[in-house]
Amino acid sequence: MSLTNLISIGENVRKHILKEEEFSNIEQHIFEEYPILRRTAIECMCNLIVQKEIIKYFIRENNRIKLLILLCSEDDEL
Repeated sequence: MSLTNLISIGENVRKHILKEEEFSNIEQHIFEEYPILRRTAIECMCNLIVQKEIIKYFIRENNRIKLLILLCSEDDEL
């Protein structure tokens, strides 16, 4: 959850996270069994979406945006 808070600080932090190629790690956590970890990963993605580099991932020919919308609309299990 602290990564989510760091991402929301500003563009420099988001760019640093992207340089370290953490985007794919965050994306993998979306499929975790544990709801809190899954929710945190989705929140991280939502905070990262303001970066142009991340927007490119979502506008390509893929189902990432559909998956993110479905996961965001999922009922809360907690």
